Parts: sequence; structure tokens; C-alpha cells
Amino acid sequence: MEKKKINLYITNNDIENALGQIISLDLKNRKDIIRLLGDFIASSDKASEHFIKMALGGKYPTLPKKGDVGFIKLSEHNYTFTKSTMGAFENSPLNQHGYIPCTVSHVNGIHNYAPLTIDVPSPIDEGAIISCSMSLDNFYPGESIDIYEDLPI
Repeated sequence: MEKKKINLYITNNDIENALGQIISLDLKNRKDIIRLLGDFIASSDKASEHFIKMALGGKYPTLPKKGDVGFIKLSEHNYTFTKSTMGAFENSPLNQHGYIPCTVSHVNGIHNYAPLTIDVPSPIDEGAIISCSMSLDNFYPGESIDIYEDLPI
């Protein structure tokens, strides 16, 4: 089944109503708790997206852990690296079909911008590490890039 992205317009009230159905605690300040959580969720497109998916029966996304290895697609990181570093990566033995190995150094949680901090080996200074932030969508977990059959190259 092909994944299709849709635009979904939801309001804080929609989120609060969904939270109200999920949170059934009988507390005096229940409405305030729901409003607070609703504001937190509504402030992030990604949090809203994940909340709606979970409210509809989905699961919390699997996040990589600190130390997990994987790959990043070099062309998705033109803004991350300097022009000379990009050129060095293109001609580096680290480059595997346009993908560079990396290690997760920090997981920031799920939010709009850069929930992962990764380390990549420098193609210029041997032994040096370059740290950068990125989205979950741009991290390909695994020891080998060859495990991906339909990799966007």
C-alpha cells in the first residue's frame, strides 16, 4: 500500500477533546491538565501528527537509541556541511552510493526540528567527528546501507 500524506486541519479544541476521551481521571483540575497537554501537543506539527496517529490506534514511533549506527543521505545535508566537506564526502571511501555512516549521539525526543543529533566521521580530518542535527526521516538505521531494497539514491 502506497503511503500518502494528507493535510489535516485540527484545532486545539480537537486535541483537547481527544485528550478528554483518553484521560478519564476524575480530578478537579482535569480540564486544566487536558488544556495544558493540548497546548503542548498543538505547538508541534510532529507531536500533533503522532498524537492523532496514536489516538487512532497507532503506536509511538520507534526512536533510535544513543549509540545506534546508521546512514544519512548526503544530498539531504547540503545545508549541514560546508562546500569543501560535501566535496570531500563525495570522493570519500565513507560514501556508499550517496550515503554516509553515522552514529546517534543524542535523541532529543519527537518534535518538529531535529530530534536526533548524529556524529559522522570527518572526510577531511582523520579521527575528527562532525555533529549535526537531523529528522527521523533522514536516518537510515543499520550496519549496512545494502539492507535497503528501495533506497532513494
